Amino acid sequence: MERYSNWIVHHPRLLIVLSLLLVAVAGAGVQHLRFNPDLRSLYDQDHPLMLELDTVEQEFSKRESLVIVIAPKSTSVLEPRVLELIQKITEDAWRLPYANRVDSLSNFQHTTADGDDLLIQDLVPQGEANEEAVLQAVRTVTAREPTVQRALISDDARVAAINISFLAPTQAELMLHLSDFVGQAKQMLDEYQQQYPDIELKLSGTHRINNGLQQHAKHDTSVLIPVMLIAMFVLLVMLLRSLYAAVCCAIIVVATGIATMGIFGWLGLETEIVSIIAPIVIMTLAVADAVHLVAGVQQGRALQLDHYASLRHALKMNLKPIFLTSLTTVLGVITFSFTDFPPLRKMAVIIAVGVTVAFVLSVSLLPALLSLRRIPAMRSGMFSSMLASLRDFCLRRQGLVIGLTLLLAALSAALLPHNELNESAKIFFEETTEERQTADFVEEHLSGIAPSDIAIYGRGSDAVYDPEFMRVVDEFVQWVGSQPGVRHVSSITHTLKRLNRSLHGDDPAYYRLPERRDLIAQYLLLYELSLPAGLELTHQLNIDKSATLVSITRRTATAAAAVTLKRDIADWFATHAPHLRVVVTGLSQTSSELAYNYLIPSMLQGGIIAVLTVSIVLFIALASVRLGLLAMLATCLPIMIGYGLWALYSGVMGFAIASVAGICLGVVVDFSIHFLSKYKYKLLECHDVEQSVRFAYDTVAIAILITMIVLASGFWVLTGSEIGLNSDLGLLTGWVIVLAALVNLLAVPAFLARYGSAYKA
Repeated sequence: MERYSNWIVHHPRLLIVLSLLLVAVAGAGVQHLRFNPDLRSLYDQDHPLMLELDTVEQEFSKRESLVIVIAPKSTSVLEPRVLELIQKITEDAWRLPYANRVDSLSNFQHTTADGDDLLIQDLVPQGEANEEAVLQAVRTVTAREPTVQRALISDDARVAAINISFLAPTQAELMLHLSDFVGQAKQMLDEYQQQYPDIELKLSGTHRINNGLQQHAKHDTSVLIPVMLIAMFVLLVMLLRSLYAAVCCAIIVVATGIATMGIFGWLGLETEIVSIIAPIVIMTLAVADAVHLVAGVQQGRALQLDHYASLRHALKMNLKPIFLTSLTTVLGVITFSFTDFPPLRKMAVIIAVGVTVAFVLSVSLLPALLSLRRIPAMRSGMFSSMLASLRDFCLRRQGLVIGLTLLLAALSAALLPHNELNESAKIFFEETTEERQTADFVEEHLSGIAPSDIAIYGRGSDAVYDPEFMRVVDEFVQWVGSQPGVRHVSSITHTLKRLNRSLHGDDPAYYRLPERRDLIAQYLLLYELSLPAGLELTHQLNIDKSATLVSITRRTATAAAAVTLKRDIADWFATHAPHLRVVVTGLSQTSSELAYNYLIPSMLQGGIIAVLTVSIVLFIALASVRLGLLAMLATCLPIMIGYGLWALYSGVMGFAIASVAGICLGVVVDFSIHFLSKYKYKLLECHDVEQSVRFAYDTVAIAILITMIVLASGFWVLTGSEIGLNSDLGLLTGWVIVLAALVNLLAVPAFLARYGSAYKA
């Protein structure tokens, strides 16, 4: 160590040049990083549920779409002027890139009888929106057709929707041009909004959510994270009372983030909504490492050591704790690499590499920078006197502090089960965002934006022509439509009933399924031959007519509701039609099920394994079972209390909240390792427990306090993110960091003071 510190002192400029050169080469790869907004990227494409989704989508049309909402401010959508607008937007929507289907009131395929003939045409023919006969037909259809109700028009006829589906040769190509066709759709609506100021036009749908995630993620990366770094820098200047020391810390933090993400840019990796938080975690740990080293130099200066001796002192006291912090963090996050989800595996590797980079730069570039200029001694002030009072209180009132700690631990453990595992695309956004407000509006007035698809397979080709098969499907449609939260059901049975009625002189008594196989086949063939291009029945029937797809949309499509609905559907078919094969899928349904049953639990499991892995390393590093137990307590307690508080604050645990344990682990371990390692160092020297506690407190407390203030404030800046995942993560992570500091500044000294004699061995 002494030889290494001497080398740094004598060759700082060479080390700085080499370090920055390597950072620049690695960081150049940042330009190759790409953000993937596709929610599919969150899940392993080889997972059975994803394979089911792909299979069904290959047989039927994909359900991902844009939804244009038309909401007149003072009239019904059934007025001629509004219908004309719907017709215009429908026509323009076909010209959007990759648009392959557009459904609206104007092009709904209306069937009427003319003697023995069946007439099929647009509900609102071109140029006839003012015709009384057309208006009457629109009123009749919207009042009685379940295919239209809540899908294309609200119950009160105050809101209408246009659904646009998109198809590209590959999903990757579609996502590559996502911002292009969503941007064109927005521009189109802006132009119509100027022409129709009394009619509100909104854009929603799956692709709107994907694009919103992309745009808000770019905003967070380009605006919010820089603001976070600036806030942390300002606080470092104020707390370290040295502009140069703060600049050195900032250089390490930024260099760590750039170098790490650059490495993964060179590897051609994409980031997504999960792994995009990795740079934040990396830079957080870099701040912790840097603050401890700078504080060590300042403490050396306060001990009347010269500048270089202070630097050697700081390296001697902090190199091992910084190494242990880095090692335990790497071992902790690497447990996420054993999950089945690519983003978690990717995030684990990114953080592991980033922590390693942070360690290398903190013990090379940072001391080289610090050696170039004298750092002022740490001056006593408000924080010093406050920490001294806190230290003395812990030593005097050990029993009270220990009792309150154990009580708080028990209360937190009792609150943990009240956190509900949940996730949905809608709650990815804060309530103040346009995406969330529009999604809520669609859900309130129409059906919603997250359909679930139920593929029902009969016995062989042409099974859909079997009257018994259709009877079962119709019974299921009626049952599922009556389930709580279900807003809309789309099924081929609705079309068959409508055709049967039309071919019987529009007699309402014939709004039922045909009872003969040949009639079902003839009706469907006649209907399909009459449909215009782009409005085929491929979204409801597969090519060989062996299966049909029933689509349902629910209110508040949370992960828990999706999993419950799938179970209920399986139970219904097991009771009423056990001979049929049924697949419940859809992007929203599959995402919800994967998040609820696999992703969130695996993250929680990974967090638990990470804590246990770190604890084992702490036992070995501290060479004491009892010190290891105390380190484990200091590691687990802040995280447990944080999740207990979250149960009171929200109680909804998505994968962002589930990931907080792994994200905070490095900082939590950092605090406990530095305190306990310095306690043990002094204990081996003087064999006096109280003196050792005081030494550890006086050496580490100010660094812990500064790190806590800087990091918690930085993470709380993220609560300004309009992505709910980032906002929630920033809030809870800030809480846990504060709790970790309090545990190490209150509980750990009290436990050491009360049971310290046991730690001598």
